[in-house]
Amino acid sequence: IAAIGRLAARGFASVALRGRGGQPVGSINVFSRKPFAPGLDIESLLRLLAVRTSAEMERQREERRFHDLFEFSPDAILMVNEAGRIVLANPQAGVLLGYTKEELSGTSVEMLIQESQRDRHAAVRAQEFRKGTTRLLGRRGGPLPVLRKDGVVFPADISLSPVRSDDERLTAVVIRDVSERVKYEAERTALEAQLRHAQKMDAIGRLSGNIAHDFNNLLAAIVGNVALARLDVEGEHPAAESLEAIEIATDRARQLVSQLLAFGRPSRTTRVVVAPATIVAEAVRLLQATAPKRVSIRTRVMPNLPNVVADPTQLHQVLMNLGTNAWQAMEHRTGEMTVSVDTVDRAVDVVAGDAGIHHDVRIRITDDGTGMTQNVIDRMFEPFFTTKSGGSGLGLSVVHGIVTDHGGSLSVTSAVGCGTTVTVLLPATSEAVARPDAPSPPTGGGQARVAIIDDEEAVRWTAHRMLRRLGYQPAMFQRPAALLEALRRRPDRFDLVVTDYNMPTMAGTELASAIARIAPALPVVLISGYSDINDEALAAAGIKGRLDKPFTLEQLDRIVRQALHRDRGGK
Repeated sequence: IAAIGRLAARGFASVALRGRGGQPVGSINVFSRKPFAPGLDIESLLRLLAVRTSAEMERQREERRFHDLFEFSPDAILMVNEAGRIVLANPQAGVLLGYTKEELSGTSVEMLIQESQRDRHAAVRAQEFRKGTTRLLGRRGGPLPVLRKDGVVFPADISLSPVRSDDERLTAVVIRDVSERVKYEAERTALEAQLRHAQKMDAIGRLSGNIAHDFNNLLAAIVGNVALARLDVEGEHPAAESLEAIEIATDRARQLVSQLLAFGRPSRTTRVVVAPATIVAEAVRLLQATAPKRVSIRTRVMPNLPNVVADPTQLHQVLMNLGTNAWQAMEHRTGEMTVSVDTVDRAVDVVAGDAGIHHDVRIRITDDGTGMTQNVIDRMFEPFFTTKSGGSGLGLSVVHGIVTDHGGSLSVTSAVGCGTTVTVLLPATSEAVARPDAPSPPTGGGQARVAIIDDEEAVRWTAHRMLRRLGYQPAMFQRPAALLEALRRRPDRFDLVVTDYNMPTMAGTELASAIARIAPALPVVLISGYSDINDEALAAAGIKGRLDKPFTLEQLDRIVRQALHRDRGGK
């Protein structure tokens, strides 16, 4: 009203300006010093002007929004025309791709593609322009490789969106660096694989324990009866050769069960100071006896080698498995295998009192066989993985488990057609090899009374016969309850109890504890087809000795005599 008065206006009209949502954003006002002519529809003209003005204001706002989105986007954005030229790039594109905005402008988008893929990219780009749809590139939405100016290739999510332009058809290419996501997914996949492997190994461990228990019970009966039969047949008896063949077969069966347990679950080992040259010499002699005549085996052993602390049987097993694989890799042709032993220094993390250098004994087994691909090398130590027809896939997984359990390491170098070298490193020791005690033959037990308890009839009877042959007075029990009842009636009835570990109603350690409450001075010896209980737990249960199945006559005699001797105060 005040403005009308100041301008001496005789005519006035006003129309509100409204945004896209209908909200008032301003107004258009018209002042006239003369009255509007009759019939002049000034209000309609103003409304038309208001619509056009509102549209222009909205366009400017959209341009500002697009500018902010484009300039300040955390992703790289390129505007690409149908010819594949970059017509516009935001600042983040320069940062991510390593170019300046001036370098990007007008250049071909193909420079961001690896050279091996550039030829086909033009056809793909033309096809995308024809589709004119918004979509994420990549197979199943996976990341695509993008080439930076410095030659580094990084994984990226790339999306395409058609953009309307008065001059030409454009496509907005949005590039997001997903290197961290890919790294995280790779780590997660690796952890998931480790978890699945651990679960598989745990399941195999439980299965192998059950199998080992049953097999070793059978082997105990076989080994024991063969030992007794060999005592019955002397000289050139016709059955002697057959008994020897049975012993060889049962020993192979025992080794197979041992392999199954070696990677399924940690087993008890007896580690002593051993001379690696001695173990290597023994293994090479066996390999020469089993390898075909067309394969020559050479050894190179450094003089004055240091010793290692190892389980001799397991170390022998490592060499036999690796050596057997080596000569088998030569297939049906003449070849050479070399077993070399020397020392090498290995740098370690410096800890208190440690100079940072450890000395290792290095054992290398080299063949000139067919060699392996990288894929086979990556999987060769997996349980049940094998490239051999009829192979079990257990041998190398056992090798890996033994070597790492001894604090050592394994490495493999190979190429197809160029042979293979497997290197085993074991920590050296300055300790000397202990001199073994002279073996003593079975001496018999005099009048010692021994109770045998085992739920397996074959094992029970075999142990009974072996003890009787050794001169002891054995008595058999199938159930723990029957033995405990006999002891309650007469606690001094037996001088020793030999019990199985895995029994349906009571474990051997539980039985030993129950016996201790009835007859505290009565020694107990544990025999087992498979048990992962440690020696400390056995001692806590009052058990005086342990004997794993299958056992020989000499081993049974030794453990029984030791238990009786300790019980009588022997040293």
